Amino acid sequence: MAVDAGTALAREGRRDIERLQNGGAHAPDREGPPSCQNRPEFASSIGSVDTLKLSPEVFLMPKSHPPYSPEFRRQMVELVRAGRSPEDLAREFEPTAQSIGIWVAQADRQEGRREEAAPGLSASERDELARLRREVRQLRVERDILSKAAAWFARETGTLPGSSGS
Repeated sequence: MAVDAGTALAREGRRDIERLQNGGAHAPDREGPPSCQNRPEFASSIGSVDTLKLSPEVFLMPKSHPPYSPEFRRQMVELVRAGRSPEDLAREFEPTAQSIGIWVAQADRQEGRREEAAPGLSASERDELARLRREVRQLRVERDILSKAAAWFARETGTLPGSSGS
């Protein structure tokens, strides 16, 4: 059974961590913490850490929290609307007060409750706006194609489009 270098480093790293937790002693002929002793790659740089040699199995931290469910968000919004502060809810539950405030603002915009200096659009209005912008973009492309085709036909026939020969 072959063991890759990453797995071997992870095992060695775990042993080093266990030695540190158990108060492992330094070797008398070497300086530095136990995790650097008897490791040739650290011989020239005692006290520094080569992060490329750290195994993700041992040192990987989560990048972010998975998204909260829509039901959980809706419940938080209802609690804020019932009078609880986002800060109070943040202390009791996991999301930050800022996240809860953003959820309330999104819900207000979607339901048309939000009155702002620059009011946001509801979800259906945003969808319609996106659809209309796509349609305008397509119509402009078609117009440009027709314009170029008309110019090509005018050159080929020697006539100007829209003019009569009287």
